[in-house]
Amino acid sequence: MNPDLLSTYIRRLYNELQTLNDLAVKTADVEAVHDMRVQIKRLNCVYTFLDESKINGIKRLEYYEKLKAYFKIAGNLRDIQLHRSLLQEYKDQNGDLYQDYDKYITALEGDARDYFHRNRDSFPIREQKTISSSILNSVKKISPSELYKLSVVFISDRIRKIESYYLHYETEEYLHKTRQTIKELRYFLELFIECSDNTGTPIIKFEEIKQVEEILGGWNDKQVFCEDLKRYYKNYRILHGGNTLPVYENLILQVSEDASREIVDIQPVLLSLISYLSLSLLRLK
Repeated sequence: MNPDLLSTYIRRLYNELQTLNDLAVKTADVEAVHDMRVQIKRLNCVYTFLDESKINGIKRLEYYEKLKAYFKIAGNLRDIQLHRSLLQEYKDQNGDLYQDYDKYITALEGDARDYFHRNRDSFPIREQKTISSSILNSVKKISPSELYKLSVVFISDRIRKIESYYLHYETEEYLHKTRQTIKELRYFLELFIECSDNTGTPIIKFEEIKQVEEILGGWNDKQVFCEDLKRYYKNYRILHGGNTLPVYENLILQVSEDASREIVDIQPVLLSLISYLSLSLLRLK
């Protein structure tokens, strides 16, 4: 992997993050917020690689903690926007039966949007400039061959993690870990290919990776939505003397069952992905 190409890639990530953040702050649009958060995840993948490979020796704790806090604020808004989208899907299926929850989620989105705007100045732009300069200087000092070896180690470690999580594919905790690790691996593989000037670098087909991401992403979105519905319904019952509302009990059950259906065939799909990634790793070594 070429250090100069990696430096160019990192610079572009920083520049694009600034642009995407400006757009997210200006519009608070669901896709703008999502794209900004994805860019932060891509940067975090770079940071993790540099830290694990001991390429970058400076402490980035203050910057990272500020960026993580900002990421969570945007993530709260993003989750609520996804809940609204999913609610609309179930309204289309079942009818306009959830007016109380609709009002609740609309108010919640407004509060989250306002909070995101109020905290727009917490984006650590000043610290980012210092960190980026240090990172780029560190990358320049490493040879292409060493950078390639460290990259293969990083990729191999993520594939081994996915293999170990596969043994627990029916456990929610490990499905979450699988989803996060697959996403991180895809970000790094995209970086690895873009920053390699070696014609012998194998082409990675991302279709299988993205297929698993989409399955686990759909499952996760419904899981989070279901948990929010449960919280809402629990508070509703407390405020109304324990009265029940079958329409929400049925919705919670429906969302839970739909989430389970998302992953009913995940085992063979995951196994196929692991096999493909393992073969791809052999071509890299």
